[in-house]
Amino acid sequence: MGITEQEIKNNIRDNEELIELYQRQKNEIEEQISSLECLKNKFITLQTTFGIKQDVRKAGLVGIVPKMSQIKIASRYYSGIE
Repeated sequence: MGITEQEIKNNIRDNEELIELYQRQKNEIEEQISSLECLKNKFITLQTTFGIKQDVRKAGLVGIVPKMSQIKIASRYYSGIE
């Protein structure tokens, strides 16, 4: 016995509904991917900015260290004079 015309129509309708479902799921996943890519880009920007600020801080400290030793020498000198 073969498939009736009504069964064929039902199968087509069921498959069309499945296609719509899968398309909605695909769209949701694409939106999630887009959101995750935005978050990734924000994270990379924050990471880069943090790295630059750390480099600036380190460079500042490198400039302070010799001055600190000079201050220590001067303070010892002044305390020795008193």
